[in-house]
Amino acid sequence: MKILEARGAWKIYENGVVRVEAVRGADFAVEDGEFVAVMGPSGSGKTTLLSMLGAMLSPTRGEIVVEGRSLADLSPRDLSCLRRRKIGFVFQAFNLFSALTARQNVEVGLRLRGFEGSAVAEEALKALDAVGLSRRADFVPADMSGGEKQRVSIARALAGGPQFILADEPTGALDAQNGKAVMELLAQRARESRAAVVVVTHDSRVAQFMDRVLHMDDGRLKGSGSG
Repeated sequence: MKILEARGAWKIYENGVVRVEAVRGADFAVEDGEFVAVMGPSGSGKTTLLSMLGAMLSPTRGEIVVEGRSLADLSPRDLSCLRRRKIGFVFQAFNLFSALTARQNVEVGLRLRGFEGSAVAEEALKALDAVGLSRRADFVPADMSGGEKQRVSIARALAGGPQFILADEPTGALDAQNGKAVMELLAQRARESRAAVVVVTHDSRVAQFMDRVLHMDDGRLKGSGSG
């Protein structure tokens, strides 16, 4: 079942005489339980496409459709609820709260998804354990390596079982061993929880884990549009 789609999606930035077509007519769909990679060089439009899929950017033309409903038809409140409750986003820049511990950073995401009481701490520790960081749960970002911060970001995205997982260069700060472990974890989540997982990356090592690989260059998406 197709649950996440881009239909002729364009993103164009204009500033006076400067016009940048960041994404040009993207057409593809992701099914529940499918693990898809969008690969391409830096500046090819991958992150912009992911941001549109995650309801953080609106397409200039075309539409993004989630579970059969166009995001253009949702109110700002409904879009915010969608992002909080159903989407787990792994940011390339981590986006962790510097004053909070690893556990507390994951707990923030869980509370936004509606978790309360003792379940918050339990789920946070479970998510950190899944990425091999349970022993670092009480460390703040300043005391962690780049790879550890990336794994906290991934734990936060996975905690609470979101239906959609969107990951921007999730292996970029990781060595080969930890990168492999993270990709296996994302593949497992897609398979067992029937989550739709989309990864954008320029790391060719991730291809072996994917159900499908699309390629993006100069804003244009190439490859099979649906599973």
